[in-house]
Amino acid sequence: MKIKGKKHFLLSLFLIIFVSLPVLAETPLTLNEALNNALQKNPKILQFANALSTAEFNLQRAKNFYAPQINVMITPFGTDYFPQSDILSSQGDVEAGMTVRFPVGTQLNVNYQGGYDYEKGRYNDSYSAQISYPLFKDPKLTVEALNIHNAQVSLEKAKLNLNQAIKEVKINTINNFLSLLESKDSLKCLEERIKLNKEELQKIREKKEENLSGELSLLAIEISLVENERALQNLQNKFCLDKMKFLHFLDLTNEDISLVVPVIKEENLREKVQKILKETISREIIMAGDEVKKAMEEVKKKDLELKKSQENLYPDLSLRIAYNSEGGLSGKEEKWKLSLILNWTLFDGGTMKLEEKIAQNSLKDAQRELEEVIKSREESILSMKNNLRDALNQVEIYELKRKKIELEEELMKEQFNLGIKTEKELKDFKITRMEFERDYRGAIYNLLISYLQYRKILGLELNIDEVIAK
Repeated sequence: MKIKGKKHFLLSLFLIIFVSLPVLAETPLTLNEALNNALQKNPKILQFANALSTAEFNLQRAKNFYAPQINVMITPFGTDYFPQSDILSSQGDVEAGMTVRFPVGTQLNVNYQGGYDYEKGRYNDSYSAQISYPLFKDPKLTVEALNIHNAQVSLEKAKLNLNQAIKEVKINTINNFLSLLESKDSLKCLEERIKLNKEELQKIREKKEENLSGELSLLAIEISLVENERALQNLQNKFCLDKMKFLHFLDLTNEDISLVVPVIKEENLREKVQKILKETISREIIMAGDEVKKAMEEVKKKDLELKKSQENLYPDLSLRIAYNSEGGLSGKEEKWKLSLILNWTLFDGGTMKLEEKIAQNSLKDAQRELEEVIKSREESILSMKNNLRDALNQVEIYELKRKKIELEEELMKEQFNLGIKTEKELKDFKITRMEFERDYRGAIYNLLISYLQYRKILGLELNIDEVIAK
């Protein structure tokens, strides 16, 4: 008996392990793992991250314009030939120059030039220094300052784009994850419906053989079974396609994964939703949007371009101080020069005046675009707020329905025990309860996504950990 018992135990253990193998083969995927994978591999995020890096390089390059520029050219040996006097001379040359530009528009140039005559064995050199300062130019309107400003604007836009992309990917990942779970719940409900249809069909066929049921009842059940089977097949195909798209979205190759149902902090979620719905939409919130910020920067850029075009219409007056020395540092001959330089384009065919008009039109277009962006953002915020309010109302309605269906469940069990309700009616009600739980979870999922989308459009951090347990 002991041997038989041991064989029975080993056989049972083998069957348990064998049956469990397909389940163990599936790799569980949590929502946090999906989010981390999406943030690391999503092409859109990688693209905007690369754009941010490029914008940082461009800003550094623009700022490097103010770094000293030093150039050196050395000619160890050179030959000059003068045909008229038939003279051939050989010498070596060295030239060095340094240019320093300052944000206020001042420019400093220092040059050195030396040459060694091999025939005479003599070295001659000279150096000069010159500093120029614009008297009436706005330092913010210099080409260099405008280049730095534009590079800074591009950098800020790149940061905003990356931040938007990260939030969008997070919300899309959560939405797709929850949608797959909801589809899985629908599959279970349909499978139970089909199972009940088959049981009912078998009973009706047995009754028909005993002339206790008619052809009409049989056809009705057969139609219901076929409809549910077709619906199940369609839902399975859609589920497989959506799952494949989701895996591609996460850049995952393993299709044998099972989604782990996340724990949503429903009480926290409802409290957060109710609190944020009470907050008024102020002017500061509207103006704090990323799209509004971009439009405002564009207006500022066009305004600077207009001021620059207007400045070009007037004379350029600058002060220049120059020093020159020939013969080396010992200074054989020195010269100082102070100059007041007036530079004015008297005639250019009206080009600069046209540039001013073009800049004016560009500024008007940017200002109109800003107004439209502000209006659009205000409308989008109100629309998202209405969606969030509707989602909360749906959850509250399902809470009331839950109380109703719980009472109906108790009544159904009592009536079944008393023989008033049939087994078929009890099973049908259990499936209805499953469908209700699926719809309730769907309402919670919709509330969660609506809440995250509303936080995103307000320019707030998503704070996912506050409403979804890790």
